[in-house]
Amino acid sequence: MTSEFDGIPKHDLSPCRIFAHQEAHLIRTLLGSCVSVCLWDSKLKCGGMNHYMLPLWNGEGLATPKYGNIAIEKLLERMLFMGCRKEDIIAKVIGGACIIWKNSDPSRVGERNIMLAREHLKHHNIPIVAMSTGGDRGYKVLFHSQTGSVRVYRLERDDSGQPPFPDGRPPPRSACEPRKESNPVIQPPSKQARPHRFASHIPDNLHMPTSLTSFSRYPWSQRRSKCYQHPQ
Repeated sequence: MTSEFDGIPKHDLSPCRIFAHQEAHLIRTLLGSCVSVCLWDSKLKCGGMNHYMLPLWNGEGLATPKYGNIAIEKLLERMLFMGCRKEDIIAKVIGGACIIWKNSDPSRVGERNIMLAREHLKHHNIPIVAMSTGGDRGYKVLFHSQTGSVRVYRLERDDSGQPPFPDGRPPPRSACEPRKESNPVIQPPSKQARPHRFASHIPDNLHMPTSLTSFSRYPWSQRRSKCYQHPQ
């Protein structure tokens, strides 16, 4: 059975990125406390999606799509650049799950990301026609940029309570297993004589000199007297 999601180019959207195109694309991403806003023009039949991690840019560093207010503005600018009109654009919001260990997230990043999307879209008079947000499990999102269709799958959690997907942030320390410190025992070197590393390349029938005098024109005592003169 064929689907509208089959036979079109696919684009995997990473965190802190946006993607919009005039032609049909299947945009895929994974979400935890992050939020994705899908914008779609009902007349031009084109759309785009972002993936932001934090709600507001505080003015420090670069204004990247890592922050919701920047990500939504950049995506909207891209839609207007493609010829869309703001009154023809609709939005769908996905994500904002609480994935921290035992739902103990004092910063409430997921809730703040959802609230930022609502307020920012309301500021631009863009209606939100569908939402799938919150909860304690992550999301797998498929967005058809030409038809505006969105498929959302909820991800299962493992026994430790951590979702089996990357969210762009490290898991909390309380949810991690105790760090195993490796203290290797240093063994003393063996007293047994080991063969030289070039010993395997020396043929057995090679005649080795028995004294150093065979390497020199003069005996050792004469060479020393020629190289160094004792003071009188």
